[in-house]
Amino acid sequence: MSSTGAAIPNTLVYLIPAREDGSPPILLTEQDGISAETDARGRVIFSSVPPGTYFIAVWAPYSRAFVVESPNSDALLKITLKPNEVLELGDLYAPWP
Repeated sequence: MSSTGAAIPNTLVYLIPAREDGSPPILLTEQDGISAETDARGRVIFSSVPPGTYFIAVWAPYSRAFVVESPNSDALLKITLKPNEVLELGDLYAPWP
């Protein structure tokens, strides 16, 4: 969801691996991470994701935004996946233009 609560349909979303110290990447390109596209309702599913720690970024031409912990937070959402783990994250929030 955008920071206004609207869904972000038909947009690329990336799982971006955290750096070794657990922090987000300094630079971000479309080639980084694992991508999937949101559907018309803004839902996204990633499959076959290797275990690790990731940040989530929403990408569009000339713009990108990392997903934050809540609509009123600037803290980036960081997730850690274990082998064979399935996570249901529910609504995600990105400060979207």
